[in-house]
Amino acid sequence: MSRPPRYIGRAFFSVKNPQAFVKARTELLDSVNDDCGVFAGDNLITWGKSVGWFEDAAFVAAFNAHAVTPVERTIAWRTVTLAWAVRQALRIEGDFVECGCYKGTTARILYDVAGLGSSPRKFYLYDLFQGAEGISKHAMPEHGPELEAEVRARFRDMENVIITQGRVPDSFARAMPEQIAFLHVDMNNAEAEIAALEVLFDRVAPGGVIILDDYGWIAYEKQMKAERNWFAQRGYHVLELPTGQGLVIR
Repeated sequence: MSRPPRYIGRAFFSVKNPQAFVKARTELLDSVNDDCGVFAGDNLITWGKSVGWFEDAAFVAAFNAHAVTPVERTIAWRTVTLAWAVRQALRIEGDFVECGCYKGTTARILYDVAGLGSSPRKFYLYDLFQGAEGISKHAMPEHGPELEAEVRARFRDMENVIITQGRVPDSFARAMPEQIAFLHVDMNNAEAEIAALEVLFDRVAPGGVIILDDYGWIAYEKQMKAERNWFAQRGYHVLELPTGQGLVIR
């Protein structure tokens, strides 16, 4: 049996003393058995697990091709969760949707993993791209006047990728699928995400997969409370994942 993989990302969040943190992390991981599978990144440290997705050739190829920054690399387990979700979604009818595509990195990985290049399905991407004043915790480092063009260039030759700039849910009036098999919500804002769910949830097919990116993160507690209540009112329970994501099956 080959030695289980050890994956150590370079980006952690909410760390007040990075040097002390890295030292403690190194000491911790050096103290576990060499035959333990290790994942350390995205505020998640685990050992003694198989980390079997390293053997998923299609995912690894897509991830290595498109995830290049330290943050994109460190959120590998979040990304593999999304890869599972799109593969599940291929079993049912409907298109794919990502609200809050940012740079398009995750969507590009999922496009490859799901084999959408040879599929009639469409992938709808929504984002403000330039950020917006007054929207708490929305702006990301690369939001700005050039981002939309960069994302469109990333998907230039992919006619089944529909990119819509603007504020959700208003932007849905310009492009929106009739039926959804996969919905990824990642807008870092409770009001915007609830507004998206109000419009899109009824279009999610039975068995469709919904992933809420920020659901289990302390910094986005307002989203957890709002979304937990919203789904509960409809008889659904959100599964909080160790990655910080929330999972709902329609």
